[in-house]
Amino acid sequence: DKDALDEKGVGRVLDELKAMGFEYIICDSPAGIEKGAQMAMHFADEAIVVANPEVSSVRDSDRVLGLLAAKTMRAANGAEPIRSHLLLTRYNPARVKKGEMLSVDDILELLGIPLLGVIPESKVVLLSSNKGTPAILDEGTD
Repeated sequence: DKDALDEKGVGRVLDELKAMGFEYIICDSPAGIEKGAQMAMHFADEAIVVANPEVSSVRDSDRVLGLLAAKTMRAANGAEPIRSHLLLTRYNPARVKKGEMLSVDDILELLGIPLLGVIPESKVVLLSSNKGTPAILDEGTD
């Protein structure tokens, strides 16, 4: 239930994990700017912004960057801004050449954050996901 956790509860869980000695805590969140994503980003020190090379995805990522800069605990306390990095997924150089996708350089220029990595698009991943089988079992693919 996405409404089960509130800011206080998420903070308590993170404090308990820190007290247990965890040096890194990774919070995955749903795409977009709904409550789940806002809870994950509120306590962040660093963020990995995941985007596809499509205009709508890059626009959404830009909105998330705005929230990271303005609507987090660090922002509220006037602390050093959250360090954000871009992970670009479903990248297809052939489609970029045809003008069907944004290039890495275009996306970096629009978002203004460092690139963490690029994950190429794979038809096998989509097919495997739809079948419910791991892509790694298809030995004939990259």
